[in-house]
Amino acid sequence: MILLQLLRYLIYFPFVLIGVITCILFAPIICLAMDKQGNLPWWLKWFQPVDTAYGCIDTLWKLDHPDWSDYKLAYTFIRRNPFYGGCYSPFGAKGFNPVTLGNRLISDTQGISGFYLLVASNGVFQLKIIWHISSTAIIHEAGWQIHDVNHPTFGSYQMAPIRFYKYGT
Repeated sequence: MILLQLLRYLIYFPFVLIGVITCILFAPIICLAMDKQGNLPWWLKWFQPVDTAYGCIDTLWKLDHPDWSDYKLAYTFIRRNPFYGGCYSPFGAKGFNPVTLGNRLISDTQGISGFYLLVASNGVFQLKIIWHISSTAIIHEAGWQIHDVNHPTFGSYQMAPIRFYKYGT
């Protein structure tokens, strides 16, 4: 079963990669279509993060950057989380009660390095690796987000070949 999901993941990969690159390149233009509530029109929803109450304007992001305009908040947020809508649907997959290999308590913000591989009974998987060097976390993610059933991005396609997180930024 996991081999079928791995094949599915690899088939989706080029489509998601194109969506991510498109989002990063055209974020300045995409944000111009945002309404006053921070939502994109239906034909651009694939580029809108699904885990915020205000579309492209995340409330925590706004607290971290109170002097930024809504446009700059949206632009930086969707470049940080490119193609989230597309990764959630149609490329998402749900997997429940996964078996864990590794440490599910690893954290990019808490300084806990390691890895985990989660595999659900239907073969849906999530791999996450975090290395900490000084005050920076280097993160690799693949599979689908099945770590937290209650998170708004549960089931979304994960593609972070290498991502960096610097503490306090």
